[in-house]
Amino acid sequence: NGLEKGNYAQTFVIASNGGSSIVEANMSVQGSQIKVSPEELDFGATTSSLPLALQNIGSGTVSYSVATSNDWIITNRTSGTLTNSDNIIVSVNRNSVSQGDYAGKVSISFKDGSVEVPVRMHIPQKSSPVVSLQDAYNITYNSATIKGAIVTIGSSKVTQYGICWSTTETPTIEHKFSNLGDSETS
Repeated sequence: NGLEKGNYAQTFVIASNGGSSIVEANMSVQGSQIKVSPEELDFGATTSSLPLALQNIGSGTVSYSVATSNDWIITNRTSGTLTNSDNIIVSVNRNSVSQGDYAGKVSISFKDGSVEVPVRMHIPQKSSPVVSLQDAYNITYNSATIKGAIVTIGSSKVTQYGICWSTTETPTIEHKFSNLGDSETS
């Protein structure tokens, strides 16, 4: 107890009325050590947060700090002390990045070393909503019936949908429109 990390050697002389003997003793002090599980965090295309288990496999209490390599990797704490075991929640912010594969790391630093945990994430290509419209019918001087449906909402929530109309071609919401609400599912 109380020795710094390193290798130690000592020679002892044992003497008695029957003679003497020299004994060499060698010892290694490993210092503080942290085991991390899992050894890699793969968030894939949809997972937003995962636990990272820390285990003190040395002796005593270990103080540690947590850092991430990228802004899109977030942890629920930046430091702590570890007597036996602890959990850190690691999350990813998918809103701040575009499509593609991303790699980074979470670093756990402590007095006698550090552990790096690779982090991977995939952002799929965003897709637009698909809409199905029927031709207008029951057309009169000042009205028409139009039916349509959202076939699929694509890769994100539809915040507003409805029908736009105008006396000119290609109407937009800058013209007249009906607001039928939003949709999270098709």
